[in-house]
Amino acid sequence: MPGQCLSGKGFQELAALQPPICPGSYPRTSPGKIVLLTSSGRRLGYDEYVDTSVPAHQLRNVVLLPGIPGTRLFTHPSVQQRGFVPSWRLVVLERPGIGLSDPAPATYTYTDFVADFWEFCALLGLSRVAVIGFSAGTPFATAVACVPPSGTTTTTATTTTTTTTTSSNIATSSLTTRVKNPTSGLPANDVKSSPIVGNPLCSPADDAQPAAPVVTLTSTPAASAAADSIAAVAPAAVLSPVATEATAATASTAAAATTVTSTSTLTVTATPTLAAASISRVTAPAVSAPHPPYNKALASTEVRTETAPDPPAVVALVSAIGPPDVPNKGRGMALVFRFGYWACKHAPSIMGMMVRAAASALRRRPLGVLRKQFAPYSAKADQAILKRPEVERMFLESTLELYGRFQEDAVIRENLLFAARPWGFQLTACRSPVAIWQGAQDRGCTAAMVTYLAEQMGPAARVHVVPEQGHFLYFDIWHEVVDWINGLAVHVGPNMQDMA
Repeated sequence: MPGQCLSGKGFQELAALQPPICPGSYPRTSPGKIVLLTSSGRRLGYDEYVDTSVPAHQLRNVVLLPGIPGTRLFTHPSVQQRGFVPSWRLVVLERPGIGLSDPAPATYTYTDFVADFWEFCALLGLSRVAVIGFSAGTPFATAVACVPPSGTTTTTATTTTTTTTTSSNIATSSLTTRVKNPTSGLPANDVKSSPIVGNPLCSPADDAQPAAPVVTLTSTPAASAAADSIAAVAPAAVLSPVATEATAATASTAAAATTVTSTSTLTVTATPTLAAASISRVTAPAVSAPHPPYNKALASTEVRTETAPDPPAVVALVSAIGPPDVPNKGRGMALVFRFGYWACKHAPSIMGMMVRAAASALRRRPLGVLRKQFAPYSAKADQAILKRPEVERMFLESTLELYGRFQEDAVIRENLLFAARPWGFQLTACRSPVAIWQGAQDRGCTAAMVTYLAEQMGPAARVHVVPEQGHFLYFDIWHEVVDWINGLAVHVGPNMQDMA
């Protein structure tokens, strides 16, 4: 907790801010929501800003991937002031190990992130997603643009569904599915049953449920009628940013007992990350007051096939990081960042020590140390932007959130991921329109990086170099990014040939 680690000087600096920051309120439990990834059982944290004046089906879905420190608390001052972007559903996603998100395994790659990203979007019902990446978030956004969404595998199974409700509870509800994975050719294995309580896929930050196997089916009219009678007594899962106590363990009384039994052949569709062990055999036992979608699933009997998600509609990169093999990437880069790249590749333990030392210092005196860390960004535009109270406060809040949770391991992992080894995907495979905004005076992400990205991505990528800007141009060109995503800008600026 930052409040327990603060030095006297650090406390005074936070108290002097207007309005003051109370270190005891970090890390924060709200605002924030989580999604449970059924393929891995890990949770991803996020927050969203929605224009409620626009019908949900007309909203533009946009996912923001901030840099470091960048949690769900990081957006843009205009978004925080207004509360939304007109006509947008803006989702700020926390990458694994950051904020409310669970850590990723040591073998985690950009390709793994893309699989997580599309599962996250599917669980939130996001389609034709636009992506914004800033600074350390740009390699992940680049991966989303270049790695095709995972294809689907279809598996035939036989199910028997029995659902019974009584006047006091939902007594018997089981779904047994025996699957043979066509990709592996291995017979099905037995997996112990897991309860489904409330909605295990989406829940408030302080009300996360354990992972539960889920099979999505389409109900027949007869089965739907029975399911609807059960759904009428089930409480909906809460998706509010405010943490609440789970109440899905009880249900309202039903008028009479209803029993529905059905046996049918169905198609279970899964991404390749859903291994045979994850869906080989699933048995869902009786639960109290399941969420309505699971009632329908338990009573379903028809065949359903799903397809892979569409690629992102557009991808916007601001202050983009390039792969470690970019020629002359260090030209114009501050010395401390050049050393960081060297350490990631040749002495990762030294880089880890540097990050941990900085994290410890940030917990003692967050504001003073944060200002020192930004000192290498010496462009006049950067220094002016960082002195804006709303900008400094945004970085400070994410710093307190990230390091207040002692999550420096995620910072180390991401540094090694983008600087120590090849990224593991082909930039030439980019299938979505990409716009890159780059400050000509950026001392961290250099012109060589963005030139290389544009060359490799080909005609899909457009680059706009802003001569007077540095690394933090994100705060000044936000409206340009919004206009481009909305399709108001015919083009972003000069292409990569104009940068030479």
